[in-house]
Amino acid sequence: MSDILHIGRSGLLTSRTALEVTGENIANVDTPGYLRREVLTREIYPSGGVEVMDVRRAFDGLLADRMRDAGSAQAAAEVFQSHLSALETRLTPGPGGLTETLDAFFDAIDALAQTPDDAGLRQAVTGAGRALAAQVNDLATSIDAQIRGIEAERAQAAEGANGILASLAKLEQDIANTHDGADQNPLLDAREAKLGELSRLVPITVEIDDKGRATVRSADANGPVLLEHGQAGRIDTAPDGRIMARPPDPGASAVSLRPSSGTLGGLADAADVVATSRGDFDYWAGRVANEINAVHAQGLTSDGEPGGPLFLASGWIAQPGALMRGTNTVDVTITDESLMPEGPLTLVYDAAAGLWMAQDGAGATLAQGTESLSLPGVSLVISGTPMDGDRIALTRADADASFFRMAIRDPADLAAGGALVVSADPDNTGSARLSVGTVPGTPNTLGPPSLTADLASGAAREFVTEGPVGVIPAGSGDTTLSAQARLAAMELPWPEGATGTDLAFTQGGTAYSFPVPTGLA
Repeated sequence: MSDILHIGRSGLLTSRTALEVTGENIANVDTPGYLRREVLTREIYPSGGVEVMDVRRAFDGLLADRMRDAGSAQAAAEVFQSHLSALETRLTPGPGGLTETLDAFFDAIDALAQTPDDAGLRQAVTGAGRALAAQVNDLATSIDAQIRGIEAERAQAAEGANGILASLAKLEQDIANTHDGADQNPLLDAREAKLGELSRLVPITVEIDDKGRATVRSADANGPVLLEHGQAGRIDTAPDGRIMARPPDPGASAVSLRPSSGTLGGLADAADVVATSRGDFDYWAGRVANEINAVHAQGLTSDGEPGGPLFLASGWIAQPGALMRGTNTVDVTITDESLMPEGPLTLVYDAAAGLWMAQDGAGATLAQGTESLSLPGVSLVISGTPMDGDRIALTRADADASFFRMAIRDPADLAAGGALVVSADPDNTGSARLSVGTVPGTPNTLGPPSLTADLASGAAREFVTEGPVGVIPAGSGDTTLSAQARLAAMELPWPEGATGTDLAFTQGGTAYSFPVPTGLA
């Protein structure tokens, strides 16, 4: 009788445990990371009856690996698409955007070409040019901000991964200290959830040993260990979208790798696309400046001079030295782009002399001063409080959209006048068209010549010609011009071998006769 009661009691207890597990499964059906539990029973031998052997998680290691891989790929695609859409929004033409501003500038140029001496139209061109430069600068700044934002997201994702690794290390220690299988299950669920979170940041592989301990490795490169025996490694960001994976073992070397998926992989790919777009935009800005300047050089200013550069796209990037102790900033003004040094330049402060020195790459001093320095084509103004030995590195940036600006400040310097005007004769009856231009590689000699060389010589010069004889450049010193009375003169070629005693000709209806001096013939 006791055996029957014992067997019945064991069955009831086992059924109660099974019902409790079923209830737990139903209650946690929507709980993230929870895995369904299964009750494993066995016969009680030899007395009979049944007992619960274990409550196991319905865990499939292969399925878990595939889910982590899928989550890693999804996270990479989501973050990449997000930044690609943001870049597309910035570059897509819209109302008031770069395309409209560029069209407005060319419209202003076309209007001025019809009436080159109109001061109001000249002001309109300079205003439209500054608006164009502002739009180019704004777009370049916007792309740069996106690049910095991606880098900040990379750093944040790396720190997030390090936090998860620390949590996993704590869970591994708790799992090792918990010997009851049923009590381990919530810890194992929590570990699996954390592994899923980690895989969305960086691709990983997970190995579970026979003691239930997890070893986590990076799924890229040589698979450096990130978690082992309850000890966590570390992930740091590196340039060019790479990361430095540092294993838990202090004696192990860090591994540089580029994540193939996960948030860190998607951000690396997004950074490449945005950086490429920034480089393409710089190239476009440089081409626009060069081609507009080439056309502008073919026209004439109000003073009759060929047009100078209309737009510039060069500048200097200032970076404080690693041991900078002072609070200094430098303002760089380009005075003549063609004379600028190649760079890089280094500004060094000598406290004993109280001077800043501008040095080239070889260490030669190019200029020095207390607060302002003048170099060929560049003017520097330094503000702030310097300390001895402070250094500021200056790197030249050519064809950089962030430095795109209008070079002309005075509207009178706009070369809106044509060097040669071509118009059809009223009596023309045909449909022929005539194009006039200069031969590539040859100087533009259209229009009155410059008198720079004549003025520099200091000697008097006589001009005998109809119309303008030349142009006196702006900024020239005192020049004396006079119109002298001139006696009538005539030059006649004497035929070779001819002889004569007098010369007779008619001028204005009056006959004139002159004797030819002896020996002249």
